[in-house]
Amino acid sequence: TRAHDLNGNVNQSSFFSILLKSISILLIEFPFTRKSLFATVDKLISFSFILKIFNAFKSFRGLEFRQQIIFSDKKKLIINDSKSTNYHSLIAALKKYKDIILICGGQIKSNNISILDDSLGNIKKVIIIGEESNTFHKYFQSKVTTVYVQSLDKAVVEMSKFMKTNTDFNTFLFSPGAASFDQYNNFEERGRHFNKLISKLSK
Repeated sequence: TRAHDLNGNVNQSSFFSILLKSISILLIEFPFTRKSLFATVDKLISFSFILKIFNAFKSFRGLEFRQQIIFSDKKKLIINDSKSTNYHSLIAALKKYKDIILICGGQIKSNNISILDDSLGNIKKVIIIGEESNTFHKYFQSKVTTVYVQSLDKAVVEMSKFMKTNTDFNTFLFSPGAASFDQYNNFEERGRHFNKLISKLSK
């Protein structure tokens, strides 16, 4: 019986099937008392619980819209960090990843954008969205290749073009660093829109 699925996870029904067969063999081959048998079964069930926890951690891909991994392969990593609504959360993402194509912009909460100065080393290109583009555009255009496209739809199109013309590994990071209220009701709606656009790329 296969105890693992195609992703390497332990199959629960297969596990318990093997468990029952093992208990039957033990009853035939060894003189178990009822007490010792129950103790053994209890340990085996505890082990199955540990396996469940292991599988859960193995499949965990991050909290929704907080540096959430949307896609990953040898050539690209796509991150949805729509919950990034200020410069500090943007800095955290910029310091974590390399070879970044950054999509940012929205309703800014502060004009002190210079706090990003020490976090730009991993950025290859910046794609700016949002109705209030001046702060981001003025800041980035003298530091890195920068383009303003206004909408998230156009940003993903620009991202797709970059994918097709660049064979090196890239991290496509959607980390707005600003609130969503200029174009969306909240960051969740903005995050869902990004995921939807990315899902269309693979079709």
